Amino acid sequence: MAALQGKVPGVNIINSGTPGEGPKVTIRGMGSFGDTSPLYVVDGMFYDNINFLNNADIQEMSILKDASAAAIYGTRASNGVILITTKKGKTGKARINWNSSVGFQTVAKPNIAGAAEYKEVFNTRYTNDGLSSIWNDTGATTNPGGTDWWDTVVNKTALVQNHSLSVAGGSEQFVYNFSVGYYRNNSQFDVGYWDKINIRLNTEYTFNKYVKLGVDIA
Repeated sequence: MAALQGKVPGVNIINSGTPGEGPKVTIRGMGSFGDTSPLYVVDGMFYDNINFLNNADIQEMSILKDASAAAIYGTRASNGVILITTKKGKTGKARINWNSSVGFQTVAKPNIAGAAEYKEVFNTRYTNDGLSSIWNDTGATTNPGGTDWWDTVVNKTALVQNHSLSVAGGSEQFVYNFSVGYYRNNSQFDVGYWDKINIRLNTEYTFNKYVKLGVDIA
């Protein structure tokens, strides 16, 4: 969902940057005082989020923004619907695919006052009010430059890696798609991370032109 930021009209996506937390998705603006999250439909099944999915397993994605989607999926679709179809096996020899990506997340450092600047503003406020400043200058001799708490707390670069391996193939009667994925997102703070392992098996057996059986295990 983070990859769709700014690309779909009428869909607002805000990424918190917290490892393991999905982006906040709002379709057609705020339509409720309660939960405004859309309904996710993955291969016909309803979900509240898609954190369990591996990006490489997604075949296509559609966003239903009209309120008429509620006529199909019920009241849970009042905030919009995101339809996702995962990859299926195809007739032919086994095909092996490997996808890997590595990137970094950063947090822009705000322009905040240093110790000396903050002291000046603090004391000026009391001077303008005709009062004596209550500034305690005890730390001026031990730490005259102050402490940059942003640099102390925030680890400004976080490694993000995503790897996936899939095997797909089959005959005219039986097709399959098996995939394994690993995702890790380090925190932008000094501690914390989130990682997940995805295993997905999709099979489909055609008995005849009238009967077809499919199994999807994740």
